[in-house]
Amino acid sequence: AEVSEDGRSVQGTCNFATLRGSAGVWAGRWMFEVLLLSDGIMQLGWSTLNSPFTHENGVGDSVDSFAFDGARVRRWTLAQEEEYGERWSCGDVIGVAIDADLATIHFFRNGRPLGLAFSSFPVHLRGLAYFPTVSVSYAERCRVNFGARPFLFPHPSYRPLQ
Repeated sequence: AEVSEDGRSVQGTCNFATLRGSAGVWAGRWMFEVLLLSDGIMQLGWSTLNSPFTHENGVGDSVDSFAFDGARVRRWTLAQEEEYGERWSCGDVIGVAIDADLATIHFFRNGRPLGLAFSSFPVHLRGLAYFPTVSVSYAERCRVNFGARPFLFPHPSYRPLQ
């Protein structure tokens, strides 16, 4: 993946490139936003440090890894997919939220909730934390905001990672 100089924008330069943030969460309610600069295949979500990534497998394709892909209108975990959400478009802002206390993950499109995506996943295991993670297909682009800038669609129940 190619990352912009400011570290906020990502572009896929291979089949499937994955970037994982450096701030992990194990308790509380957290979110980050992703501004879509294209509308193709991307998987946005949360992963642990145990989640392996390759040029074919990204977030949502392994154990302890959960993602939403609005191009395919699917949610992914353990490389299993189910219909979820709605088709996204270039310019959309996707909110990616985790409640580590209740073990739930929700996604938002331009501030509108898409419903519960995942629940009852392991969170209270010693040493386990979830990290914001983005996987992008070749030439797909997005800009990530962990909270260093005000969110475009803040949610009162979730705090920014930064």
